[in-house]
Amino acid sequence: MKISLSLCGVALALSVATSVSAQSLATWTQPVNVAATDGALTKTGGCDGCPDAGARAAVSITGDGYVEYAPSTGYLVSAGLSASATAPPSTAIDFAFNTWPSGAWEVREKGVYKREGSFVAGDRLSVSVESGKVVFRKNGAIVYTSATAPAATMTFSATLLTAGASLKNAVIGVGSVLTRKSVAAATGCRPDPLKYSSRGKSA
Repeated sequence: MKISLSLCGVALALSVATSVSAQSLATWTQPVNVAATDGALTKTGGCDGCPDAGARAAVSITGDGYVEYAPSTGYLVSAGLSASATAPPSTAIDFAFNTWPSGAWEVREKGVYKREGSFVAGDRLSVSVESGKVVFRKNGAIVYTSATAPAATMTFSATLLTAGASLKNAVIGVGSVLTRKSVAAATGCRPDPLKYSSRGKSA
């Protein structure tokens, strides 16, 4: 399926998941200190800044697939794909985006820093398994490809640290791969540049 938009005065075609029928709003299991609704989580208990709230998606990915969600601004959240069968919360998700109150995102693998950039309200982050590789995207553009192979089965896990933190519009595509072109490639418009810093790289 393609969606036509106008951006920077140029028509833009975004190719979405190759198997749209396999995409669905995330439903949750093992919720801890959160209000869980289809596609959304909000921290309602625990302490501010503590990794004591979260949930796992009820549907796992075997083979190709992806998770995509809209991060909340002004909060600290860790979300991505995990092979662990234990209940969240955890800050050591196998392949995660950490989003910070400052508007920064980080790619972390089991808590180890890999890459960072920035995001704003309305941006969408995704973590996908594609032919045995884990790929991180922001708004459809690849920001990092992991050198670590994923487990055969991966599950969307989220840990909400800041009081009131949330994520929304979370979807899971099983047997699907995000194939959207980057905005820059489709329109000639420059995306927000990645802003690297040393913060957290040694964590």
